[in-house]
Amino acid sequence: MRFHFVGERMRRGFGVDRVLDQWARFAVARGHEAHVWVVFKDEDLPPSPYTLHILPAGLNRGGPYYDLKVIRRSRVMGRLSGDDLLLLTDPLLSVGLRFPSFMVGDMGLSPACGSWAKVRRSLLLPRAKRVFTISKFLRKQLPHAVQKNGEVLYLGADHLHPPTLPSHQLLTSFPPRDDKLRVLYVGRGDPSMGSYKGVENLLAWYQEAKEHIHLVMVGPCGVEGAKRLRQLGIFHLPYAPDDWLGWMMKETELLVSFSTWEGFNLPLMEAQVLGTPVAALNVGAHPEVVLDGETGWLEEDAASLGKRILSLATDRKPLKEAGEAAMDWGARFSWERWGPRWLEAMEEAVR
Repeated sequence: MRFHFVGERMRRGFGVDRVLDQWARFAVARGHEAHVWVVFKDEDLPPSPYTLHILPAGLNRGGPYYDLKVIRRSRVMGRLSGDDLLLLTDPLLSVGLRFPSFMVGDMGLSPACGSWAKVRRSLLLPRAKRVFTISKFLRKQLPHAVQKNGEVLYLGADHLHPPTLPSHQLLTSFPPRDDKLRVLYVGRGDPSMGSYKGVENLLAWYQEAKEHIHLVMVGPCGVEGAKRLRQLGIFHLPYAPDDWLGWMMKETELLVSFSTWEGFNLPLMEAQVLGTPVAALNVGAHPEVVLDGETGWLEEDAASLGKRILSLATDRKPLKEAGEAAMDWGARFSWERWGPRWLEAMEEAVR
């Protein structure tokens, strides 16, 4: 059986890209042939057991003309036989118009997406044979007619393995262990890349709290954004390899998210898997991935979240207790558990 996974890109350090990679790896591990189709990829990706293809449509979500381009360029995929399973993700759902049967791995439509993205989903999701969402929150966001065809399948988050000894470069430049609380943020660092990520609220809070906090940020933010972070005294990396990111999650004492919308929030779960507690807003799928008051803290607004983090800088005993609970909770979100479930659900859908 051949699996075809279609996504926008395959780049290091992006959550959706990591999910496509893990899906394809599990398909190969179960003896299937796996193909991943993307419109853009990093040139220095490590070797993979699946075949990675370029679907030459370009990075552009500007409207219906882009979808027409996607449909036209998807001819490079050729014809799919009865032994081929096709799983599509936004914004490339229009690929499904070329094939009689396809499934959708829905990772949500963020507030940053335009009105055409909503139209695209309303037209194409009902055509899918099955729709799989990565949280109960996202399943409720599906069009009512599609919800009965939807199934919730969570993601694994145990793919980060911290090295026994980090690189000299990282070790010497990382914020020191001292009286300040070391806090980590993973995600886009420029508000223009998606205001719903709450980066402005994070930075505004940090300027008031920097006397008590070392803030570490990992994620793209552009040249001007990186300059701004340096001026604020923030340790920033635009990208971190898996071993570096795993080490930073272990080395910091708390991972935070000021995001006002998340369909899952992979960094929150990655941190908990490694025994690092988290603090975030009580929005989206966060109540599904964080046990409030046990593995982390969920607050109703940015001001309350900032106060919670500062309180943990003063009294760190709750961090230790939450970290132990987080590791136990995170064990439920392993790829060994959820990877096979994804493949089995896809296989069952075409029987």
